[in-house]
Amino acid sequence: MNTLTQLFFENSLLYQNKTLFGFKKDGEWSHISWNEASDLVKDLSVGLHEIGVRKNDKISIIAENSYKWCVVDLAIISLGAITVPGYTTSNEDEIFYLLSHSEASVVFFELKIIINYRKYFAKIR
Repeated sequence: MNTLTQLFFENSLLYQNKTLFGFKKDGEWSHISWNEASDLVKDLSVGLHEIGVRKNDKISIIAENSYKWCVVDLAIISLGAITVPGYTTSNEDEIFYLLSHSEASVVFFELKIIINYRKYFAKIR
């Protein structure tokens, strides 16, 4: 049985330089290939592992949909950790509730990594 990350890396080998993601940057279309995305996922998963993320850890992503969201999610699940998604339309109390009850150890907020999110949210509350 293949996992989602196994399928992703197998497809990265198969499709290599073909476009995986397209997005607008400064009004112009940009593209990311399967190889580039694979490198991003690998680099981020190594970084997450280095800061102590392990199997079954909960990691929250609170951000708009984008290729970056996909990369972060794939890096998280490649480590066997669990993605806890949040909505950018949620208010502060809803996000605080999500994080308080999910046991998330790391939060990607607007795709910036926040390790000590309790201290971060205490500052903005």
